[in-house]
Amino acid sequence: MILPPSESSQYRISDGEDFSVSAQRARTAQFGNKYPEKSIHVILYLVILLLLITACSASLPHTDNESMDVHVKSWELLDINPFNSTIEEAVAAGKTWPFSPMLIVFELLGGDVDTRVFSLTQKANRIEVPDRIVVVLIRDGFTDDSVRGDWHHLVLYPMPDRTWRVGEVRRARRCWRIDTGSYQSDPCP
Repeated sequence: MILPPSESSQYRISDGEDFSVSAQRARTAQFGNKYPEKSIHVILYLVILLLLITACSASLPHTDNESMDVHVKSWELLDINPFNSTIEEAVAAGKTWPFSPMLIVFELLGGDVDTRVFSLTQKANRIEVPDRIVVVLIRDGFTDDSVRGDWHHLVLYPMPDRTWRVGEVRRARRCWRIDTGSYQSDPCP
């Protein structure tokens, strides 16, 4: 419980003038509270700010009506040994990218390619100290005449030295000549 200051309490205002609590109460009683409008404005501004933040943080639709939720009809498992060998070599060479699952995917799968659509998502099994991270890479619009795009689903696990290793890689393709709208494991014609 907060108790009000005693009647004889002294305060110093900005210009150095001392005044007592009773003098302040008399001044408030005589003129009323001069700042209720400012309080209302501050609350109104805070509400507007909260609404703007909420609106901006909502997920925005894709501008071209194309969703990144893709349909994967079938996929193939890739051999993870070449991926983990490349990571081991990078760790031995003192590279920093093996400490980041996203950078690992970029290094292993060549994230910097000419595509119309590029999507990279990462999902950890928990916020603090995850012990499993799934990274999904979707690329579409290759300049290749048969393969239109590809989908990769990688599961990564941490090592004691805080680097990551690949536990599983799934791959599917989307073809120009067979436009089913889905990704599949079959090779493109």
